[in-house]
Amino acid sequence: ARFLLLLTVVTCASRASGQQIAFSNPFERIGVYADYLPLRTAGDQLFILATGVGGAPEILVYNTRLEPVKRNAATAFPNSNPLSIRPEGDHTMVLAEFPGPGMNIYRSVQIDSNGSPFLVKDLAILNTKPGMPWSYVKSEQEQYHLFYQVNNPANDSLAIEFMVLGNDWEVWETGILEIPFSSEFDRLNPLFIDDNGRMWITVYDQPMNYKLGSAVRVYSYSKGDVKMEAAILPVHENKPVQFYFLFDNVNKVAILHALYLDFHERNIKG
Repeated sequence: ARFLLLLTVVTCASRASGQQIAFSNPFERIGVYADYLPLRTAGDQLFILATGVGGAPEILVYNTRLEPVKRNAATAFPNSNPLSIRPEGDHTMVLAEFPGPGMNIYRSVQIDSNGSPFLVKDLAILNTKPGMPWSYVKSEQEQYHLFYQVNNPANDSLAIEFMVLGNDWEVWETGILEIPFSSEFDRLNPLFIDDNGRMWITVYDQPMNYKLGSAVRVYSYSKGDVKMEAAILPVHENKPVQFYFLFDNVNKVAILHALYLDFHERNIKG
């Protein structure tokens, strides 16, 4: 079927000059696919990873008029979840997750200038347990990649098992962090990792509990730290419900944004 694609591609200034490319023409019919992932533009070509309805992935190559140029079998991507895409010269590197029985395998895959993919190497393996998925988050400039799993060994604490990959996608650190936590009164915000490899863990009050105010606990940890740094941020009457992190690389400051719940009206205000 035909459809419209609006695509914006921005490459980081640290890697290449910034560019924005917008396509609004309909694709020419080339097949039936369940999912499309734009990979990169190179010259006058657009590369797309397409997952077939039957599960067989392909690399589709289009020109700037969105006419099909070629298609290649993507046997290096069977049942995979591409997590990070990194253009390098005339080829593209993809960090991909391959779920399997009892484990997730993480691999780097290269796509050459002709759109042909091949496996470079296995990077790491994480064991999985039923009902305990691994979460994934990457830093803003994709310098670090964090995989973590939350365990609740006791009502008064949490254990967070983690693995961090560096910007070369090699394993940078693994470990377990423990923090005080009440399953009745606390909530855990999704973890954040900045471009220096520092992890940020935020715990806040259940929004609808009886407390008039709130005490937000922010823990930070980086490789080599003997213990986690912790900051307690008191909030009166307006209770945050979920946080969004930004990191200022120039001033080395983490910035927290949050919606909040007004204690008296019990609705989200802003």
